[in-house]
Amino acid sequence: MIEISVPGSKSITNRALIAAALSGGKSKLKNALESDDTKFLKRALGKIGGSQPLFCGNAGTAVRFLTAVLATQPFRSVITGDARMQKRPIQDLLDALKMLGADVRALKNNGCPPVSVAGPLLGGICKLKGNVSSQFLSGLLLAAPLARNDVTIIIDEHLVSKPYVDLTLSVMAAFGIRVKRNGYKKFFIKAGQKYRARNFEIEGDASSASYFWGISALTGEPINAVNVPKNSLQADIRFLAAAQKLLSPHPLPSATISHHQPLTINCSDFPDSAMTLAVLSAFRKGKTILAELANLRVKECDRLHALASELKRIGCRARELPDGIAINGNPEKLHPAKIKTYNDHRMAMCFGMASVALPGLRIENPGCVRKTYPNFWKDLARVKSQLQEKNLVLTGMRGSGKSRIGALLGRALGRRFIDIDDLIEEKEKKSISEIVSRRGWKYFRLLEQKTVQKLASIRRAIIATGGGTLMDPRNAKILKQNSKIVFLECPVKIMRRRIGASTHRPSLTGKKNFLDELAEIYEKRKRKYEAVADAIMDVSRQTNRKRRDFEFKRERLIALMKRWGMIE
Repeated sequence: MIEISVPGSKSITNRALIAAALSGGKSKLKNALESDDTKFLKRALGKIGGSQPLFCGNAGTAVRFLTAVLATQPFRSVITGDARMQKRPIQDLLDALKMLGADVRALKNNGCPPVSVAGPLLGGICKLKGNVSSQFLSGLLLAAPLARNDVTIIIDEHLVSKPYVDLTLSVMAAFGIRVKRNGYKKFFIKAGQKYRARNFEIEGDASSASYFWGISALTGEPINAVNVPKNSLQADIRFLAAAQKLLSPHPLPSATISHHQPLTINCSDFPDSAMTLAVLSAFRKGKTILAELANLRVKECDRLHALASELKRIGCRARELPDGIAINGNPEKLHPAKIKTYNDHRMAMCFGMASVALPGLRIENPGCVRKTYPNFWKDLARVKSQLQEKNLVLTGMRGSGKSRIGALLGRALGRRFIDIDDLIEEKEKKSISEIVSRRGWKYFRLLEQKTVQKLASIRRAIIATGGGTLMDPRNAKILKQNSKIVFLECPVKIMRRRIGASTHRPSLTGKKNFLDELAEIYEKRKRKYEAVADAIMDVSRQTNRKRRDFEFKRERLIALMKRWGMIE
């Protein structure tokens, strides 16, 4: 298993920064995210009350939270951002603040920043549209305890991104503020409550972890984000269940991937990591619709348009929908390309994830990840390096071609080729047939166990097992720790034809000629091969030229290793 520690949650960090600033005392935030977005908010908090506009770049949470919070203060503030931020809507929040008595307006009369804000916030009842951004509600909730009178917030229309509201309420509760609620329809905040300073630990960012969980789904390699609790309130923890729906634990079970049934996933609760899901959908053969994502059009860029455009660049059919995206995936048609990021950190990172399975894929403006994850490319390189340290193990019955294909593959990749049976014969100075004849199968299996144990420290090798090696669960466990296992599946009649002239293969049962017992043994072993394998490859194809036949199988294995991130 690969372990990764991701930066602190941006969502929690920004909420905790606001709560700590409003507490009036000294708070310590452990594992707080250090990125462009959080720096903009911290810098703005340090300049409150000054004469200059508070510039927040393209940090949506900073602009929305500050707009609400500064509407409680007895002085005027101007809050603005970069060119993209000045196109992102905020009018619904301004309308709600006006209902609560604040003096707020969009300076360009277009419902977008820059905004002018002045208190006091009198309190009372306001209605808020919930279908554009949950950040409007979160901002109101954070500001409401500072109002002169009690505040009631009534949600009009459907509320998007509900888990982010839960996160806001959780941070507020940690800093001493209580909110009464009726589901996601009505919220009541009693006036006079005070934020209390405290030490507060921020968990790892689930949206940042989604890129590595996505790599896990693509490659089948377990990746654990050690600082993201599985019971997290973060919205993007839901990505894990969605990815499980999308790709099975063995996403590449054979050289020919069958079409899946059309799949629709409601992503309204996790719009950020829905982008990761969109790129993963390109590797699922069949149609996937990601729905309830209209708010992605008003993020750092029009993310639905950007996703559809860049998926097409890598060979995936994708189509924008009014509130989502339809993706017709097929991993066999994907190819590397140069990806535009639209200066959007999440575009860079979700396609960066895809580079594991598409070596050669390039990202324009990779530095835009500084917005939320400055060390993303370093962490991605480390994960890629660990994936490339894996061995490839070929397993299957006698005559499936493990040794011949493995040797060809090792030469092609410049990797060491190891045949477990050859190692045993070299150590014992006898053929397997002689070992079994003199000492029996039990002794041979002990030799096999010792040989496998020695391979536990080997890296970047191509390994061919004996036909029975992985029938022993201890051997399977050792090899699985640092290897990808491919079961070479072959019909019995072809295996018989391939090994019929061999005279050095001992009987496995002691009762029959090894050719006669082949079918019986294969039926007993097949399910175990399938259970332990990371992929199954049909090697029954035969051409008129034996060399071309093996080269074809070698190329298929190379393609599989590329998809697993094991080679560039």
